[in-house]
Amino acid sequence: MTNLKMPSMKHLLQQINKYAPHAFLVLGALGFLDASYLSILHYNGIGAQCFLVEGCDQVLGSPYATIAGIPTALFGVLYYAAIFILAFLYFENRSTRLFSFVAYGTAVGFLASLGLLYLQAFVLHAFCFYCLVSVLISTLLFSLGMFVIYYKGRASFQMPNT
Repeated sequence: MTNLKMPSMKHLLQQINKYAPHAFLVLGALGFLDASYLSILHYNGIGAQCFLVEGCDQVLGSPYATIAGIPTALFGVLYYAAIFILAFLYFENRSTRLFSFVAYGTAVGFLASLGLLYLQAFVLHAFCFYCLVSVLISTLLFSLGMFVIYYKGRASFQMPNT
């Protein structure tokens, strides 16, 4: 019988730490694509095809879909572009301050996503698939960001060098 050895917590932390910058980069790119798609639809006056849920047109046509005439999705484009660019810059200069800034910055997107999710659930009573994808991405970014912030001062956790 084979003895399966579970990885230690230190090893798990090191693995998450090693791939955290890559995850910021990938999630930032995915969020950028999602928000860009909604922005393009808005400016072209095209309705979104909803998947798994119904209500995209109701959500995207609501007064909450724009702020001063600017689609909220465009703010998402800017947020996710910033996450992506800052994560990319981290790979260029390996600045731990920059990496921490990205981690702290994820709170902005997460709080905005929670607010928009609240509007969908309790005000509009309708959900947009693409908005929910953005909520998921911002939640993953925030969770990873808080992990990085919490563990960066631990002896078993070093900022990524690779």
